[in-house]
Amino acid sequence: MQRYTGEVGDLIVGRITTVDSKRWKVDIASHRDAVLQLSSINLPDGVQRMRTYDDQLSMRTLFVENDLISAEIQNINSDGIISLHARSLKYGKLENGQLIIVPSVLIRRLPQHYVSLSYGIDVIIGLNGYVWISRTIPEEWKNISGDIDDVLDEMAPLAETLQRIRVKHRETSLTYDERLKVARTRNTINALAKVRHHITPDNIEAVYARSMELNLSPMVQHPLTLCTYLSILTILPT
Repeated sequence: MQRYTGEVGDLIVGRITTVDSKRWKVDIASHRDAVLQLSSINLPDGVQRMRTYDDQLSMRTLFVENDLISAEIQNINSDGIISLHARSLKYGKLENGQLIIVPSVLIRRLPQHYVSLSYGIDVIIGLNGYVWISRTIPEEWKNISGDIDDVLDEMAPLAETLQRIRVKHRETSLTYDERLKVARTRNTINALAKVRHHITPDNIEAVYARSMELNLSPMVQHPLTLCTYLSILTILPT
């Protein structure tokens, strides 16, 4: 498979491979692991400050080996080493979902790579060919409820609000219906990749909708299921 080379500004999904002093190494399907510096992430409290020795000691409380993250390419040096950053509040650890890996050549540059699909599933389409699938965060999680800690977004700092939502997402198991949607979305993307169609929101939506019309099984990686998914790709333009 062709290795991902990357450009500055690319959104990627990657897997932590090593925790080093002041940095993590990240597999992004490139020729070598990318580097994410401790200074290039948002700390959990959201406060922008100099990193301390205590921060270095607690790096494993943030990311450990095999964790999945979203980030952006910050720099590519003359040796081809890719440096990442995750300073935006939308970047960070990915949990409670499923990863699928496709050839990076099938990923087009899109206006948005964080996409909420119409049927209640979110995808992060990494330009390196790593695609993350999870549920769309319910609107009620973002609004006030009976719990004293669940306050309106505008009444709390944005970082605090997003952290609260991420914790709730991590600690709340996907429902049976959400798991079926994730599985069906994975089958859809897998089928698109098998026949070298671009992985775009429109293509995912079209194949997913047709699979629902035909009542295809959402079972993951079943050979007969994949064949039936492939058979409906004639609905897409080449």
